[in-house]
Amino acid sequence: MTPKQISEHGAATEPSPDAIRKALAATQQGDFDGHTAFAHLTPAQRLDALGRMITVVAEFKGLAKGD
Repeated sequence: MTPKQISEHGAATEPSPDAIRKALAATQQGDFDGHTAFAHLTPAQRLDALGRMITVVAEFKGLAKGD
């Protein structure tokens, strides 16, 4: 899954919640061990990454605990 997908009309679109869930289901513990090289991203890339993280946390917060 890429951060933005290209629709059939050529426009960039955000991945659907189902696509995000599938990507998360396919992850392994090693995918979250801090090897993202966040420190090497440009400031704009960092802001984009943080914005995406906020979106995921807001959408999935509480699901792990069954809230």
